[in-house]
Amino acid sequence: MRLPRLSPAFLPPPSELAWYAILRSIRRWARDLPEEELLKRIERLSATVASVCGRSPAPFVAMGRGLAQTVYCRLHRVRILDRLEPASLVRWEKFQKEAARLPRAVFVSAHLGPFQLQMDLLAELPQQLFFLYRSYRWAPLAREMEALRLKAARFRYVDVRRPREIAKELLNGHSPAFLGDLDTTHFPVRLAIRLNLPLFVGGLYNLPRPSAKSFFGLDYDRIEPNGLETTGRVYAAAMNRLIRNNLRDWVHFER
Repeated sequence: MRLPRLSPAFLPPPSELAWYAILRSIRRWARDLPEEELLKRIERLSATVASVCGRSPAPFVAMGRGLAQTVYCRLHRVRILDRLEPASLVRWEKFQKEAARLPRAVFVSAHLGPFQLQMDLLAELPQQLFFLYRSYRWAPLAREMEALRLKAARFRYVDVRRPREIAKELLNGHSPAFLGDLDTTHFPVRLAIRLNLPLFVGGLYNLPRPSAKSFFGLDYDRIEPNGLETTGRVYAAAMNRLIRNNLRDWVHFER
């Protein structure tokens, strides 16, 4: 007798199954382990999973570490502002003041490990923000990632593959926030020019751990809309500088 074929919905891609296992481990260990030990375990586990999947370990380790930091900080109610080094705290205050003077802007985050924690900072801005993301196909992993997202009154999440919802948010006067690795390389630039809005390109990144706690740096560039070619060139230079300076945190899975 021929066995029935399982629906693809029940067969997750290997990479999504791997991230589900990593996230479940993070949630289990984050309750009981000190932060330093949690990060060491997750970095080792992420590197092992990458090896099993035949992938480069660097992006797996960067993302695993960032997810572990997000779960730990949310679980133990750690404020990100308390973990910013002094120069980055000054930059954040300047960034916040600049953004507060604008009714709208376009925000782009480099895909560095702690990007989920950067959402905690962006949620402090006065604008009504919507963050574009790409949902996972496998429902259990999608639910795990949903649990990580910041829940804030002025912050919504919209799947990048839902253009009608994106258009609705824009028509309502809300400010878009992008993750730098989405297949929207030129969209933030074109949108900023079309709406005559400044672009803020930034990233939250790890500093070398001087103690058992994680400490973060924050950097950003403000780019004024000034023609497609010029704005695109400045945008690319700002993004490349952020990534080049923080290669250890860069999440860049092979296509």
